Amino acid sequence: MSEMMDKSTVNPDEDTVSLKSNGKTPTNDSPVKLGMMKSFKKSIQRAAEKSLLSPGGKGSKGTPKANVTESGSQPPLSPGPSVGSPVTPGKDSDSDISHPLKRSKTADPSMPSTDSFVRGSIRRSLPFVKRKKSKSVGEGLVEEKKEETEEEEVVLAEIEEIYTLPEIPHSPLSVMQISKLIETEVLEEAHLNLLALRREFQQEQDQSGGDAPMELAKKEKDLSLLYGDLRKKINTIVRDSNSVPSRNQELLLLTARIIQEEDKRAEEPGGLPGSWMEAWREAVEEGVQAKVKSVHLGQGEQKEQKEQREQSASWLAVHLGLLGKTIIEDLESVKRELQWSYPPSFKVFSTYVRSYHRVVAQHLKKVEQQVTERRDLYSLLNWIINTYKSETIMGSLSLQPDMNDESTDLQLEENFLKQLKEKYCCRVKVDMKSSLNKIIELENEEFWKDRRMPEKDDEFLNSEFHMDIWTQVKSNCQNSRVIDAELELKVLSSCLEELKGFPKRFEEEFNRLCGALKPQPPLG
Repeated sequence: MSEMMDKSTVNPDEDTVSLKSNGKTPTNDSPVKLGMMKSFKKSIQRAAEKSLLSPGGKGSKGTPKANVTESGSQPPLSPGPSVGSPVTPGKDSDSDISHPLKRSKTADPSMPSTDSFVRGSIRRSLPFVKRKKSKSVGEGLVEEKKEETEEEEVVLAEIEEIYTLPEIPHSPLSVMQISKLIETEVLEEAHLNLLALRREFQQEQDQSGGDAPMELAKKEKDLSLLYGDLRKKINTIVRDSNSVPSRNQELLLLTARIIQEEDKRAEEPGGLPGSWMEAWREAVEEGVQAKVKSVHLGQGEQKEQKEQREQSASWLAVHLGLLGKTIIEDLESVKRELQWSYPPSFKVFSTYVRSYHRVVAQHLKKVEQQVTERRDLYSLLNWIINTYKSETIMGSLSLQPDMNDESTDLQLEENFLKQLKEKYCCRVKVDMKSSLNKIIELENEEFWKDRRMPEKDDEFLNSEFHMDIWTQVKSNCQNSRVIDAELELKVLSSCLEELKGFPKRFEEEFNRLCGALKPQPPLG
């Protein structure tokens, strides 16, 4: 045996290869294989000791590898067997063979082959265990990223549409027990016992022939209360699922199966009226409403909103920006995680998109009632007509290709957009009148009040205020053109309509000021 060990020690690489290739587990009856394991261990010890004894973790150039002894100052490290090939050491074998290899911080870079061998065995045994990303670079990191991608593909596999209902109990639990199961979200067991109670009710109803109406009425009431609790619990789970989608994956699948089963049994006695699928859509919309309502400046007392508006001149633009960010982040989460918790027939992504179309439209109607300034009305119009359907939100590349078959338009109430445009045009007209009045005031301050002589151009009186008017009209038209051509024409019409009365007002003020300059007749 010593000769074998000496030979194996001479060529440790050969032993390592043979151990990997034969795939057999060494036992007490196999001294040759055990010796090969010992020699393999010693070769690893030498490499470790070399790293520990050498400065910088590398062997000294002046010290040959063969001269390194096994009596280093620190205990040698020993490799553990792979997960796929457990070793059962005998009495004569070293006990530390069973310990896993712990690599020193100063380990020699030449040792990764053994480490990767052990890690490879573990990975083959646990292919879907989630691992932290390695900080090292090179081949190991590439393999780890590849395995994480494969794991993600498994997690995001599409849920099967068809399912097999577990066996319904012969005797249901008590009403209190079923209620407790619903409360603690043990939904599958609660639903199966509800089905058992419902089946029991149907059988008694068929057998009674109209007798014992009080007993049947009590059981029907129990069923109604329990089903009501179950629907409320499902509503809560679904409503909150877009806030913590990953935590609820299994729970959402259970709710989906319950909804499917209950819709199948909709015509049978003992259940709740109304579609469970429709109740699910309502719960989704409630979750979307909570998201929209949580956006900054989207809710709160009017006093608080007023203070915030005073602090920020563009409060609505900020709010709409945050709203758009919330929408896109939520839909990305639905696409990435949430929709994989339901069967395809639920059309989860489409349901959330349509819910946002409705909920956001309702939200904007409430916001519009608080908007009075022209710049805020413009921000609201531009966000509805352009921004919402652009690449910033519903047209985002991150939502493709799921958005290909979806509408990108808000579900606004009829005439809402028309009324909003009219409100904007009226505000433009009011601001235009205010600007023209300001021009008259400036003329008074600069010329009449200080009695400054007007400028002349080729013996004609000259004033630049007409340029101020032209700039104001041009700015209004250009801004409204960004929204749409129809609005541009309406804005231009509003400006011209207000300009009609300006010459007369200017003339009246001019005559009044000129009259004030005439000498007054002597008194008496």
